[in-house]
Amino acid sequence: MKKWMRRIAAAAIALAAMTASCDDDAPALVGVAGVTLQPASLELVEGADSALVVAVLPADATDKTVEWSSSDSAVVAVANGKVSALKAGGPVTITATARDGGFAATCAVTVVLPPGLKVSTLAGSGMPGHVDAAGTAARFADPQGIVADATGKVYVGESAWLRAVSPSGAVTTVAGGGSGGYADGAAPAARFTDVAGLALDAAGNLYAADYGNYCVRKISPSGAVTTLAGNGAAGFAEGSGTNARMGAVAGVALSPSGEILYATDLTNGCVWKVVIATGMTTVLAGAGEVGLSGPRGICCDAAGNLYVTEYFGHRVCKIAPSGAISAVAGSGTNGFRDATGASAMFSYPVNVVIDASGNLLVADSGNHCIRRITPSGEVSALAGLPRQKGYLDGPAGSARFESISGMTVAPDGIIYVLERSKPRLRRIAFE
Repeated sequence: MKKWMRRIAAAAIALAAMTASCDDDAPALVGVAGVTLQPASLELVEGADSALVVAVLPADATDKTVEWSSSDSAVVAVANGKVSALKAGGPVTITATARDGGFAATCAVTVVLPPGLKVSTLAGSGMPGHVDAAGTAARFADPQGIVADATGKVYVGESAWLRAVSPSGAVTTVAGGGSGGYADGAAPAARFTDVAGLALDAAGNLYAADYGNYCVRKISPSGAVTTLAGNGAAGFAEGSGTNARMGAVAGVALSPSGEILYATDLTNGCVWKVVIATGMTTVLAGAGEVGLSGPRGICCDAAGNLYVTEYFGHRVCKIAPSGAISAVAGSGTNGFRDATGASAMFSYPVNVVIDASGNLLVADSGNHCIRRITPSGEVSALAGLPRQKGYLDGPAGSARFESISGMTVAPDGIIYVLERSKPRLRRIAFE
């Protein structure tokens, strides 16, 4: 018995020695001495995410576990260092706390609303007249034609004048005279009768749809005014330059090359094709049994397809380079409905332009708003309170327009809108 007891004691002594040897070989625990968090502050747009960078000190700390918390998780949520901006507010304190030692670091996160479309007044008092001045001190007379260049200058066609508006809103007269009429010549001596549409080429030449003179005019950068097609007499005849006869020309657009001009003819229900170099004028689409119902606004995409608003047909059509006509959006019945394709409804659309994303923007005059048609045909209101006329600047969804007569989109994406009965030039941009 004593012999077995001695053996058990010896084994216990050996086990104790082995345990002591293992403890001597184990690495020492390294405690946490601090935590850093970058950045210390952050501004995010509502709906955005961002990753924070946390560092536990020293680098060889044994336990680097970090716990995350938000002082207002309804505004900013955090998980494993990723912060998500849920709604506008803040600043919200995001805290990273080391489990070992309780050391902590923070980041202040503020959430802002995304940039929104805002409507403002660039020029015009709302009273008809012809006054060159700055901003709302200026006056317009029956403005309809509009186009903008790459510098932010906006050209406006009126009853008897062609005006220019600087980015700051200063209005000057480019060409025309107060008596109206039909005359080519130098800018002050030239005469127009209701410029309903404008286009601008790469060389700085302006092309005007002279509605009341049944023709298309060209205005050089020096101000010289000439007639490109038509001659002041209403009619319907193909021909070269002034030998052609047109009806009420309401809109103009240039081909991607700038060599062809297309013009809508409200009374003849057609779209004219004009070769700029020769003035040769022919019918591209419409007229007769396949006539368009009051073609007015017109624009051209990079592939040479035309888009036309039918003022009396309450829809938007596409015209292929071959002249084939197809419907883009609108039921053909006067009304308002945001929907897709033919299920949507418009009311006397006066103009159409293409934005940088390939959307069509439609000046829907009878509904007192700007509509957007996506490439898939979905129609929605972009700016202006539909069917509620008035005058109100502010967020696009609550702004108000009245008697929209023209619209253009500048190369920088800013949209300019003309109002006719209470003449103003409005601006739509992200702010």
